[in-house]
Amino acid sequence: ASLTELPDYMKQDHVVISGKKFTYRYSQSFSQATTSSHSNNNNMDLVVGVLSHANGYGLRQGIRETWAENYKGRIFFLVAGEWSSRIESEFQQHEDLIWIDIEEKFWHLT
Repeated sequence: ASLTELPDYMKQDHVVISGKKFTYRYSQSFSQATTSSHSNNNNMDLVVGVLSHANGYGLRQGIRETWAENYKGRIFFLVAGEWSSRIESEFQQHEDLIWIDIEEKFWHLT
């Protein structure tokens, strides 16, 4: 699904991998997280990406409430599949999703 106008908290871009164009959405906070360490000092925080099923809210929440809660770097969940109101709500609330506009299949995310 597509949005005609993106909310302020969301960015969208494209990437070409193996000749295929993929659209992805990410939070404004993602670009801030990846650039703030460079501008402040020479130390770079580790950014961790976790592959996640679009319907895997419970698993993502479990990670947020356990080991990610005290993690000093940034955790982002790479989510593919249908854009839905539930994904958009989670996207806005947690600001830790990178949504990829491809069919949700294991071999697309590896």
